[in-house]
Amino acid sequence: MNITDRSTAVKQIEQLMRQFDISPQELQKQLTDQSTGEQTASNLLVKVLSYIGGIFIFAGLAAFVALQWDEMNSAARVIITLGTGTVCFIAGVLGLSDPRFNRMAMPLIILAAVLQPIGMMVAFDEYGGGGDERVAALLTSLALA
Repeated sequence: MNITDRSTAVKQIEQLMRQFDISPQELQKQLTDQSTGEQTASNLLVKVLSYIGGIFIFAGLAAFVALQWDEMNSAARVIITLGTGTVCFIAGVLGLSDPRFNRMAMPLIILAAVLQPIGMMVAFDEYGGGGDERVAALLTSLALA
C-alpha cells in the first residue's frame, strides 16, 4: 500500500494494530520508551552540569566567607555557619514533604549536616568561657543526635 497522506498512514497503523493485536497502551509505551532514550542523555548532562554549578557556587561562598572571616564579629560568624545550616535543614525537611522537591531535599540536608556542627562549635568558641573543647564537642553531638 502506497501511503501518500496522513489519513492513509493512520488507517495503515490501525490495520497493523488490529492484525497483530497491539493495544493502544503498548503503542504508547513503545513511543515513550523511544523518546526517553534521547531524553536520558540530555537529562544526565543537565544533572551533571547543575551539580557542577552548585559546587562552584558553594565553593565561591565558602571562599568569600574564609576571606572575610577575620573582619566578621562573633554574631556574624555564628549566623553565617549555624544560621545557614538551620535554614538548609528546614528547607530540606520542607522539601521532603512535597514530592516536587524531593530531589533537592537530600543535598540541603547534607549541607545542614555539615554546617550545623560547625556552627555550634563556632558558637561555643565565640561565646564559650574557655572551657574544655571536649565538652563543647559532646554537647554538639548530643544536640544533633
